[in-house]
Amino acid sequence: MKTVACLLSGMVILLLVGCGSIGPGTVTRDRFDYVTSVSGSWKRQMLLNLLKIRYHDVPVFVDIASVINSYELTGEVNLSGQYAPIGRGDAFGNLGAKGLYSDKPTITYQPLAGDKFSRSLMLPLPIQGILFLIQSGYPADLVLRICVNRINDLNNAYGGAGNPQEGSPKFLELISAILESQAAGGWECG
Repeated sequence: MKTVACLLSGMVILLLVGCGSIGPGTVTRDRFDYVTSVSGSWKRQMLLNLLKIRYHDVPVFVDIASVINSYELTGEVNLSGQYAPIGRGDAFGNLGAKGLYSDKPTITYQPLAGDKFSRSLMLPLPIQGILFLIQSGYPADLVLRICVNRINDLNNAYGGAGNPQEGSPKFLELISAILESQAAGGWECG
């Protein structure tokens, strides 16, 4: 009798789990996880393409067109049996349980082209974007040397073909001071 009660309670638990929804609980967790991943990916892609532009290589941007995630939770319980009188060997019984959980993300990538691509290359970098790179932990001197031509009257050095310029010594002092501030924790996001 105790075995039957355990079996029935197990079946009830599996049925309740099968009726529960897993979707709403995953929205908050997944949204922030995907935002963090997409943001980190964007920062690395942007820095790579800034380096490519700086050294006269062709930049390539790949945009994330969509993120679709589907979940599946299934459960199954089987119980079968046969009873025969005592002394006969054909009595048997089976008990089984099965569960399955799957997480199926589908992420679609799309090369950036046309007007959107042109705008992303031709518009100046927003100051907030440069500061965000520094706050995210990229070395300030590297970011400023790659992304900035001038801060007030201080010019960055440029060694590319066509118009090389030496740059202001005070520019190097400024980015060194910003790097020291970053190393001391003055640029961390709160």
